[in-house]
Amino acid sequence: MAMVAVAIPLFTVLPACSDDTESAPEGGAEGVGGGVGGAGAGGAGVSDGDGGQPSGVCAPGDVLRRSTCVRALVSSVSSGDRTSCDIRLGEIECWGDNANGQILPGGAYRYSSRTAASLTGPWTMVDTSLSFTYAIAEDGSLWRSGTSESSGEAQVEVLGDMTFRQVSAGSDYACAIATGGSLWCVGSIPGRAPATELQRVGSDDDWVAVSSGFGHACALKRTGELFCWGENSWGQLGNGTLDDRADPVLVGPGWQMAEAGRGRTCGVKADGSLHCWGLVSDGTTSSVPTQVGSDLDWREVNVGIVMLAIRRDGTLWRQGSFNGMQWPYWEELRQVGTDTDWVEIRTTADAACGRRASGDTYCFGLNEWGQLAIGSFGNKEAPAPISGSNIVSISAAPAFTIAVDDEGALLTWGWGAQTPTQIGTDDDWVFASGRVSGGAIKSDGSLWKRHLFDEPTLIDEGRYVHVVGEEDLFAIATDGTLWRFAPCAEPTQVGTQSGWTSVDRQWYRAYGIRDGALFALSVTAGGVALAQVGSATDWFDVTAAPDVPGYSCGIRAPGTLWCWDGTWEPTQVGTDQDWVAVKSGGDKACARKADGSFWCWGEGNFAADAMADAPPYGSMPVQIATGVSDFAVSERHACLRDANGVVRCWGYGSVGELGTGDGFRETPTLVP
Repeated sequence: MAMVAVAIPLFTVLPACSDDTESAPEGGAEGVGGGVGGAGAGGAGVSDGDGGQPSGVCAPGDVLRRSTCVRALVSSVSSGDRTSCDIRLGEIECWGDNANGQILPGGAYRYSSRTAASLTGPWTMVDTSLSFTYAIAEDGSLWRSGTSESSGEAQVEVLGDMTFRQVSAGSDYACAIATGGSLWCVGSIPGRAPATELQRVGSDDDWVAVSSGFGHACALKRTGELFCWGENSWGQLGNGTLDDRADPVLVGPGWQMAEAGRGRTCGVKADGSLHCWGLVSDGTTSSVPTQVGSDLDWREVNVGIVMLAIRRDGTLWRQGSFNGMQWPYWEELRQVGTDTDWVEIRTTADAACGRRASGDTYCFGLNEWGQLAIGSFGNKEAPAPISGSNIVSISAAPAFTIAVDDEGALLTWGWGAQTPTQIGTDDDWVFASGRVSGGAIKSDGSLWKRHLFDEPTLIDEGRYVHVVGEEDLFAIATDGTLWRFAPCAEPTQVGTQSGWTSVDRQWYRAYGIRDGALFALSVTAGGVALAQVGSATDWFDVTAAPDVPGYSCGIRAPGTLWCWDGTWEPTQVGTDQDWVAVKSGGDKACARKADGSFWCWGEGNFAADAMADAPPYGSMPVQIATGVSDFAVSERHACLRDANGVVRCWGYGSVGELGTGDGFRETPTLVP
């Protein structure tokens, strides 16, 4: 669709109500980004332990954070048949069935709470089955713990002499993707003779993901083509037949991900549609992919007997019922709870565990073997947390970083504070933005003005979900209306319509999205003027450049990335269609993909202020990190939350904005 260039006047700089407001340090422009999120935005995190130890020496599995010992961070979660595991700070902890030594060879029969596994890390991935726990170490080696098929003894062993990037545990086998893209399996491999050592499946080297189910498996190629093999009694291979196959057979192109379950397979296509085949519902079978509903906003699906799926808005949905649970069988997908921050979900026949953006691991379902890790063996119908708390909202600008942790504390660092410092004692904050000054929102939706380390002051008791700006604020209300809060003035609505879902303002630019259309917002003496940018109505995220010239960017469905400078004519960046969030840092910008990978591009580099010879990122995105849940970008520094839930910052930190006590960091560095 063609874009129409729109001339947009610069913002009028408005005076403050008094002359005692401190000025920003040189080079500072407001650096708040993103779309509506507030309470729901975020990545993995930590939770308080037993109060910490003043000496700063923490118990195993805990970390020191703001002078308090807190629980460590979750980066990977797995739910096997009767055993579950996750990875915290690189170490594996498991709970549930240990009859085969899959947690601790020679240990207790079962565990109802977290137990350190026999595998010693650091680890990057873990997956569990009825008999084994499989894990990939930081060096890429593949390990498993359980009863050896050759010796009959419970033991820990390394598999093969290659390096791997993904492993998936099935009913009585596992498959893994090697670093070079080849596909390998071990155990009772679907359609093949049992193997005690890794066996290669096919000769291709372009596999990117594999899912091991009960008697059948599926794997995805780099091209988006999906293949399945193994048992096919109900059509779970998806190739239009009921014939078992020993070698992978093509399901079709255009897939984003897929999961092999018990007698069925479900997957999400690149367009966001959800499909299942095999036992697609109660008593109904299909030998080809059948779309579930008509929605195009699905992000991932996991299937055992129950199907659990996460939409792009972070909500969790369920079809079916766990074995033995006295739940009604849900023929149609229904939402599980009201939370909107689910990141990952794993399920088998009896239970499910997943990660939420708050950083907690949540489990629910049957608990006979302690697989819910709640310290007892009672079942849980609703997801219950077993760990974690950390930062859930973060925003960055030159000289300042502002954040909210999942205990509701308002934190800041920069402007002289070298490490995170809590502002006030309130514990009901859900979102904050700005630089020296800015806005903040509490759990009741009330809007507050914050300045440096002072206690925030109430602006409006209404219900708001997002705020941007410094002295002159823009906020989106829960009813989708957009409001301006100018200094020394009453709140005024921007336009007369609702439907606003995203807004961003920096010194010279402001953009918002209403009903999918992109608008430029211009502040003049007469108020705020709106001008639509182009005619597209599929925008879902926007970020405004703090400088002129500078990158303003947005994302359009299904996930294409667009940027523009002084011409205000959006131009697509690359051809990828899996971008989910973008933020501008002036002469550079950064964005996150659906798989959690983090990328930056542009004429600048966050190291440039301290390293004159630091090369620019370039015109196309360069990958910086993986496993990122959220991020914040300013002209001089950036922060991200990685898959471990840890906040890391890098760039220029002369006044403490990195939170590390360093004046400069070339690479992302842990914020203590």
